[in-house]
Formats: sequence, structure tokens, C-alpha cells
Amino acid sequence: MRKLLISTGLVLVGCGIALAQAGKGPERMFERIDTDADGRITAEESRAFREARFQRLDVDQDGAVTLDEMKAMKPRRGSEDRMSRRFARADTNGNGAIERTEFEDVAERRFERADANGDGALTLDEIREHRQKRHKTKSDG
Repeated sequence: MRKLLISTGLVLVGCGIALAQAGKGPERMFERIDTDADGRITAEESRAFREARFQRLDVDQDGAVTLDEMKAMKPRRGSEDRMSRRFARADTNGNGAIERTEFEDVAERRFERADANGDGALTLDEIREHRQKRHKTKSDG
């Protein structure tokens, strides 16, 4: 469970639920992902956002994101050591790159966990609650 929580931290960089960006609250990211502005992020909206994000991160367009690509795109996302640890945990097959399937698997599980009422969509309240639980889990050890 701890490994999954840590690896999903990397997905914050890449997935549609990337709400912890410095200087930006969850509302701003929520608005970007909720393309029809109905107050809910559907699985479809999340997938579309993640696809666009993955395409930007995968600079050489080889279907996988390397640590160097990640660092080049998000140089201010905490320490290099922390990013390296998160990257290694998300690279579940250990090949030195986060492939699209690894990226999607972690993001989809995260979406499902955040969807508290199981309706297939996320509200801003569900995202805030999920973030609080995640931060509490991290601080509890």
C-alpha cells in the first residue's frame, strides 16, 4: 500500500489529478480537466488530460517517459532524489522508463480510490478529501 501511495505521487506530475502544483490550488487544475464545466471530472476527461500530459512528458515520443524527460519537464517539483525515488516506484517493470501502461494503471487506480461515491466521476470535494487522506497517511508514516 505504501509503495502504491508513493508511486502515485509521481503520477501527480503526469495525470489528470495533478492538483498539488506549487502556487496553484486544486480548483485551477480541476477547471482545466473538467472540460465541459459540469463540476465533475469524468473518467473520460481524466484519460484525455492524462494522454495530453503523457505526450508532453514523452519528449522523444517513444511511448515511455524516462527520468531525464521527467526532470526536464518538471525541474521544480521537489528534490531530484525524491523525484528519482518516485520514478523508480512507478517504473514497475524496472526497465528505466515509465511506459504508458504503467502510467495509466497507477492513474486509474488513483482515480478509483478518489471516487468516494463510486459514480465514475470526481468532484472537487472528493479530490480534496482524497488529498487530505493521502497527506494524513504520509504524515502517519
